[in-house]
Amino acid sequence: MTRLRGHLTGLAAALTLALTACGGDPSAKPSTSPSSSPSTSTTSSAPSSTAPSPTGPPAQPKGKYGVTVDILNWDKYATDPVVLAAKQVNEGVQGSINRGRLVPGLLGRAGSEDVRQLMVTAVQTAASNRYHVDRRLVARVAKRKGATATLCFWMPSYDYRKPNGNLYQGPENYWGRYEMTFKKVGGTWKLTKVSGNGRCAGGAPQ
Repeated sequence: MTRLRGHLTGLAAALTLALTACGGDPSAKPSTSPSSSPSTSTTSSAPSSTAPSPTGPPAQPKGKYGVTVDILNWDKYATDPVVLAAKQVNEGVQGSINRGRLVPGLLGRAGSEDVRQLMVTAVQTAASNRYHVDRRLVARVAKRKGATATLCFWMPSYDYRKPNGNLYQGPENYWGRYEMTFKKVGGTWKLTKVSGNGRCAGGAPQ
C-alpha cells in the first residue's frame, strides 16, 4: 500500500505511524482485551447532545465507543448519509484505539483491503506504543461531492497522545484536510479510500 506522507494522524496516518514510530510492530494482532483508561486532556470531554427542535435537524449523536467526532457545522449535514458514515467510521477507529481492540462491526465498514489494513494497523500500533486519543474530535465538513466527504479535523484533537499525554506530532494548531470516499453495500456505507489533502483555512475552534 502507498505510504501516506506528511503530518497525517488518526485513521489516515495509521500505516505511516506503524512504519515509522518507535516500537510499532505491523505484524502484531490487536489486543482482544480492553486497555487501561486513557488519560484525559483539555479536549477530551465529549460534547453534550441537545434535543433538536420539532422543526430542526436531528441532534448530532455521540460516538458509541467513547469517542465523539463533534462536527461543528452538523446542522447543514445532519441528514447526509455519507457525512454520518465518515463520523461513525472515525469514531469506531478512535474508540478502538482507546480500548486496545477493534470495536464490534468496525472491519465491516471497510470497503477495501487498504482501509481494512489501516484500521487494524491504527489499533495495533497504538497498543504497541500505549498511545491514546482524545474523547472529543473537533471537525467540520468542507465539502460533500458524490460519495466523498471532505472533512477538516482540528489536529490537536485528532492526533495520537503518548502515555504522558503529550501529542505525538506536537502542538500543531491547524485544520487537517481529509477526503473519505464510500460505497454503499446493501444498507451500509463502507469506506473505500482515505487520504490527507493539505490543510483547511480557519483559526482555532471556539
